Amino acid sequence: MDDPTHALRFVARAARPILRAVLALALLSAAAIVLRSLAFADGNDVRLVVRDPDALAAAARAPAPRTLTVVAWNIAKAFVHRGGYDFAPRADVEARLRAMADVLRPERPDLVVLSEVMAECGPCDVDQCAFLAEALDMPVAAFGECYAFGVPGFALVGGTAILARRPLRALGCVDLPERKPFWITTNNRRALLCALDLDGHELLLGALHCDSFDLADNARQAAFLRDLVGTRPALLAGDFNAEPRDASMRLWAATGRFTDVADAPPTFPAKSPERAIDHVLAPADWTLLERRTLGGTLSDHLALLCRFALPDG
Repeated sequence: MDDPTHALRFVARAARPILRAVLALALLSAAAIVLRSLAFADGNDVRLVVRDPDALAAAARAPAPRTLTVVAWNIAKAFVHRGGYDFAPRADVEARLRAMADVLRPERPDLVVLSEVMAECGPCDVDQCAFLAEALDMPVAAFGECYAFGVPGFALVGGTAILARRPLRALGCVDLPERKPFWITTNNRRALLCALDLDGHELLLGALHCDSFDLADNARQAAFLRDLVGTRPALLAGDFNAEPRDASMRLWAATGRFTDVADAPPTFPAKSPERAIDHVLAPADWTLLERRTLGGTLSDHLALLCRFALPDG
């Protein structure tokens, strides 16, 4: 009769290479995640993608528009994440993004500033920034990472974005105060900064998504950004996570350099909006012509549209 212990030893010996290979793969995957995340944590690169060079060149030659339409929208990752390890099918995410584009297209925005946009999502790999840029026929798009976790080719990369009809110059994606370590993806905040030329006058653009948990941290971020902007003409838009009465927004108002947001319409939650936390701060010498919300329940935020008349000269 065969010795059962001999059979067990044979199985154990045969299984060792497989176990070693599995362990090595797990260690390599963990190392790749850590290295990718550490490299991201020290970087401030902006992904600047020119979709239509000819349209962009024509826009650069044309005089700057006398009005500028800006949309700020926290798109809530197009609801790609359903919780835990559950992600929406690609078809559902693309359908939602198309519906968002259908809402914005008739407004013909010059700038679209997005919060909570995914550039990569391994389980449902749709570059939401690129998708919306194409759907809206915006010739250039800039994306700045707020968090990145995973390995190249299969990662979760989220952040803020600016879609534009005129040339953008990428300046960087800067850490905001109280930023967490790379392995904490919740509430990790950076500001995407670009420059826009308007008839020889450079306008600083900032896409913001500020602290949503602690208003004191939110105010520290506002103070940091105020000092960073300085006296440069600037347009800052996005999910400020602060209402006009909060310290952060009072700080911006106190500079006297931006348009007033005191009467900003509520944008959150989208189903029954009560809080005005999404804003567009434009240079104080711009004239606000229109400010309203769009988007229904395509996100948990409403989109905020602001139309401005630019000063002569």
